[in-house]
This record gives sequence, C-alpha cells and structure tokens, in this order.
Amino acid sequence: MDSLSESRPLLSLLTNESSDLNSLAELLMIQANGVFLWANLVTKKVLRDARDGAEMAEIHARILAMPQGLEELFVRMLQDIPEDYVDEAARIFQIRRCSMSPPSLLDVHFACLDVSEAITAPMKVLELDQQRQIRERMERRIKSRCGGLLETRWISSSPARTEVQYSHQSVKELLETKDVVAWLAGHIKNPHFNANAQLLASCIWKVKSFHFAPKPHVGGEAFWQTSADADTSPRPPGRAFSRKRACRYALVAKN
Repeated sequence: MDSLSESRPLLSLLTNESSDLNSLAELLMIQANGVFLWANLVTKKVLRDARDGAEMAEIHARILAMPQGLEELFVRMLQDIPEDYVDEAARIFQIRRCSMSPPSLLDVHFACLDVSEAITAPMKVLELDQQRQIRERMERRIKSRCGGLLETRWISSSPARTEVQYSHQSVKELLETKDVVAWLAGHIKNPHFNANAQLLASCIWKVKSFHFAPKPHVGGEAFWQTSADADTSPRPPGRAFSRKRACRYALVAKN
C-alpha cells in the first residue's frame, strides 16, 4: 500500500497519519480477501476520491460498499464513471476493444477525433513537443474517465510506443461481453459512432501527422516508422502503421 502513503490529498485527511493510514490499509486488505487485483483497483479509486476532496469517513464507506466479486466490482466501476465523462469513456472502451493490438495514446487521441476531419485536414507534421502534450493530456483523460479499467504502459520514451491496455485480462473479457458492449453503445451520444471507422481515421491522421520512413518487411507486410521514433529509439518501435491494419478497419467499418 505504498501508493497510499505517497498521496498528498489522502495524507491531508489523516488526523493521526500513521494509525489512520494503517487502518485504511488494513480495511483494504480485509475487503480484498487476498485478491490483489481487487486491492489494486480499489486503492486507485481511493486515491482518486481523495484527490477529488472526499472525507475519510466517505472513503471508508465507499470501500465497504464495494462489491467483493471482481466482475461485480468491474461493473460498479463502469457505473461509477461520472455522467459528464461516460460518453467519452464508452467511446474509448470501444476503440480499445476494436483495436487490432494495444493502441498508443496518440492512436486513441486521433481515433477520438471527428472522422471527416481526418479526410479534410491538411498534411501537417506534429512536432515532438506537440506529441508529448497530446500524450500527457490523453493519459490524464483515460485516468479520469475510464474508472481504472484501462491503463497506460510505457513501452519506451517514444509517444508512439505508449500503449493503452486493459488493467487485467478479466477486464478485457468483461468489456467484450454482449451486455457490456450494449451498455457502452447505449451511452455513446453519436448514433453513427463506429469504432473501426474511428481507428481507420486514426491511421489517416498518422499518415498526415508524421514523417514516415520505410522499414524492413515483417511477416510479408510493409511497415513504416515515424522519423521521431527513428531518432529517439535505438530499437524498432512497438507501434507502427501498416496498410493491412488500415484495410482491416475499413472493411469491418463498412460491414
């Protein structure tokens, strides 16, 4: 529970820092009943609640009210997403679900933009500072909107290799069930939203926003890497643009 002791908003609520913190950690361990994933997800929620100004009594009550089954906990975390954020959260979940592989923060950023803009926007290279700003902003949005069910994993210092992943395989399985997919679709305000079309648009945005250089064929498929990746990473980037990926999104979106 080291993350608890490192949270300034949480520590500011403690009247007796050591004993109150130990009491909170003990409550989390009791309620987790040995399930590390439960403890990890609820700890993150506790830290968000503290950051948002919750009192210690409220935090204790919310921990006690949390379902102890993992699937029930995931559903509760979905339902607890603030109303102002649920539309964007649902779109991000659908984009992640339909992505052929874990998308980067930049992939998700582009996939959240209007599809028509990807077609009409001029070619304009994103500078590294702009990429970092987008990456940082997108990371904050995922943390605040997705209830801890998605997380970012830093594959390298390059923004094109910062992946958006499920916090656990069981989260992926839940978000792919028919009931949850229908729930997400029902909370997206745009009735014409199509995650595969958004991902295709993301591919177009990447072509328009980066310098691309040829890279050796991998498995018979031509890949490109951005010049930014080539300049900043000694290894081949984990995220790359491919024609096959774009064609797949186009075909699925059409159907």
